[in-house]
Amino acid sequence: MQKRMFGLVIGLIFCAGLFSGCQKEAPEQKENFAFVNNMRTQVKNEGIFYIDGYTEMMKFYDFKLAQSIPICDRPNCEHNSAECNAYFSQGFMSGMGCYRNRLYYYDNMSPGLPFYQCDKNGSNRKLLAKLNEKGDYDNLTVDLPMFFIGDEVVFGMSYYQFCSEPEMKDGTPINEDRFWMLGKINLESGQFEIVKEPEKLGDSEWIVMGDYLDGNIFYAKAGGENWKNCRFNLKTMRTRSFLHKMIDRWIILES
Repeated sequence: MQKRMFGLVIGLIFCAGLFSGCQKEAPEQKENFAFVNNMRTQVKNEGIFYIDGYTEMMKFYDFKLAQSIPICDRPNCEHNSAECNAYFSQGFMSGMGCYRNRLYYYDNMSPGLPFYQCDKNGSNRKLLAKLNEKGDYDNLTVDLPMFFIGDEVVFGMSYYQFCSEPEMKDGTPINEDRFWMLGKINLESGQFEIVKEPEKLGDSEWIVMGDYLDGNIFYAKAGGENWKNCRFNLKTMRTRSFLHKMIDRWIILES
């Protein structure tokens, strides 16, 4: 009887070990959304990614350590020169975000407006795309916020274009028009495309990008007499206005 009980116990232990050995660890959940706000910072669970425009360094503020750390893994690096992996010239005019354990950032001040990708520790930098490679747009800049959605990143862009017939305002000739549009980059292939065609802005108008929800980018065309709130659908490529401000009151208007 004791031998039979002993054999039963051994068998149960063997089966339990076999079952546990066959179990697979749950795969890590793939990140499908993140954003960088218009203050050039990105808050994550573990800390804050940001570009320090004064030191021209890409940094990470660690919540546990309660301190900022240059994003650089070079041995013995003192983080005080252009050789540092965290160094980013003109960082004050740019933005950076962490998504799926990689860093993405752009340089508004460099020719062609390059968009870069690197590892989370700042190593293995590579050019992902050039947003103005052919120089088609004058003074093209990326406008935050920046939205990481699935395998793509979406952002606003603005630029100037010389007028063929300058307008006069208060005795001063205005010879440039301003435009705003939306662009996106495929994070795997680096393919860049304009998803929302350029929208001309009046002399006193500007764009305020809001949020992303259910495939829509929300933004406001502000300034002047009329304020217009819009949503742009990334699938249909259509813009619909949903709330207008007329001088001193708000009216709901679907168009």
